[in-house]
Amino acid sequence: RPEERMMTTRQSQNCSGCPGHQDAPDQPAIKLLSTDLDGTIIFDGRVRPEDAEAMRRWREAGHLLVMNTGRSNTALASALDGFGVDYDYAVLYTGAVLLDAAGTVLSARTLPHGVVDEVLETLSAEDPITIFATTLSGDLQLHDSIGSGTELLTLFAKGTTADLGGRDVIGIPLHLGRPEENERILATVRERWGPGLDGAR
Repeated sequence: RPEERMMTTRQSQNCSGCPGHQDAPDQPAIKLLSTDLDGTIIFDGRVRPEDAEAMRRWREAGHLLVMNTGRSNTALASALDGFGVDYDYAVLYTGAVLLDAAGTVLSARTLPHGVVDEVLETLSAEDPITIFATTLSGDLQLHDSIGSGTELLTLFAKGTTADLGGRDVIGIPLHLGRPEENERILATVRERWGPGLDGAR
């Protein structure tokens, strides 16, 4: 059944180390299900009703549901809006941010101040390319020589580094006009910024 397929996309495991969990010998073990979004529970921009119901029953049984995605908190909220999907934790930005069910940031790894300007100066010469910045209070499109436009990218407001004032930057997503240049650009990033900045596809 669809709900059974959804529940097996990520291995469930005992969660004795999860925040707030205490082992109790007279209670059944709490399990944790961690799931990606796109192509796992979201297809064609929608969560199927049977999958949403399966996740609801999972949590009602006392288990934990974790969203695990490269998206930002803004993009996560947009993706799940209207589908009745609640979760206990969310791992966002490919592991850089941890949220609780209320959207409170429990942990965040931010980029050093000034690195966005350096990336723009170095990579904006790569043509065609679109450069974004993701923050905990909204996502920006900082440079675009492609003419990027997808449903996901509409969540990025066009802006400049001046609009980042006072915000902690979590990531700098790139959209490459020539995907075959990915490895070369990744090598440039690693050479220029060393262990302080890396890339993930």
